[in-house]
Amino acid sequence: MFHLDEQYRSREVLIQRLILFALGLAMVIIYFRQILDFFAHILGICTPFIVGGFLGYVLNVLATSLMGWGQRLFHMRENRFTRFLCNCLAILTLVLLLFVFLFVLFPRIADSLRSVMTDLPGSLYSFWMWLLHITERVPAVHDWLARLDFSVDSITRALEEFLSWLNADAQTSLMSSVYNVLSSAFSWAFNCMMSVMFAIILLFNKQRVVHEGRSLLQAYMPERFYNRSMHILKLIDNTFTGYIGGSCLECLILGTLVGILSAVFGLPYALLAGLVVGIGALVPMFGALAAAILVSLFMALESPVNGLYFMILFLCIQQVEGNFIYPHVMGKTVGLPPFFVMIAITIGANAAGILGMIVFIPITSCVYQIIREDASARLAVRKRRKQADALTAQSSAGRGSAANRRDPASDSKETSHV
Repeated sequence: MFHLDEQYRSREVLIQRLILFALGLAMVIIYFRQILDFFAHILGICTPFIVGGFLGYVLNVLATSLMGWGQRLFHMRENRFTRFLCNCLAILTLVLLLFVFLFVLFPRIADSLRSVMTDLPGSLYSFWMWLLHITERVPAVHDWLARLDFSVDSITRALEEFLSWLNADAQTSLMSSVYNVLSSAFSWAFNCMMSVMFAIILLFNKQRVVHEGRSLLQAYMPERFYNRSMHILKLIDNTFTGYIGGSCLECLILGTLVGILSAVFGLPYALLAGLVVGIGALVPMFGALAAAILVSLFMALESPVNGLYFMILFLCIQQVEGNFIYPHVMGKTVGLPPFFVMIAITIGANAAGILGMIVFIPITSCVYQIIREDASARLAVRKRRKQADALTAQSSAGRGSAANRRDPASDSKETSHV
């Protein structure tokens, strides 16, 4: 049988691989739209399980926190019963929070929004008059504002026309696609039910799922890659657990402080302000500030002084929270420099909106920590090699100098022999 030399055989294999890669790339480019549609279809099928997995992970974070508090306060030991109890308490806590939001907070928020819509024409008119008063010394701006029709009747008429247009459009679309609306509602309810059931199953079978996942990785991976993969998965778990738990607790504390202190100082829409600021704080760096500016503008429509007071109150709360509460709650769970946080927020916002801004922070933190660990390991190896080379060179120089040095007694013997 004909055999090629090793150099030609390796070259032939390289050419075959390049040809296969070029063909595969060409197929991907030609059928790119079909491939995207296929993956979008698969993603749509797996959406309930993805949402259920995320919900189960959040419930597991809450259950783990409850277990930690029980161990610190009541000296509980972690076993099957205590784990089952913490899982049930986590589910009960989530249901209780949902109940409080739907039946306690939501009606009050609806009343606040209704009050805002009712008072909006008068508030806009008062704000317009205030702008006219402060721009009297700037004729160009004052004349332009004076030409605007900001009377209460015109604003009320515009709002009524806008709301009637929305209602007419909604009624038309609803009457034209009743079947689509009902089918979408049924599909949404079914997906929610499947996600909740999958999350509960994952929560109560966590140990088994983790054990089987480790067994599969250990069976199909080399030991070196298995150890590295387990280290990366542990890093991801620690980062997401700390970030989710710390962010939710920090948002709850900030929103509660804003709502309570706004009510204490007699500012309007205190409950709505606390909720908006608490939700906005989920977005790192500037989320809470953007939410506070929005609330301040709403308050300024009714009274510019109230808007200014709320902004001053929020800045004081944020200073106290950032210096005394945030370091203890979040600690070093993210561990990202501000530059990379800005990059993560920008990429996440362009990729998936507000949800992407929240999720891309821990993802970027994981990538940053993995790269930093790999770079540190490579630098340590390079440093050890340099030290070894220096020791080798030093020992070689020592042996050479010892060989060049000659004993005077041996030199005299050699001279006498000659």
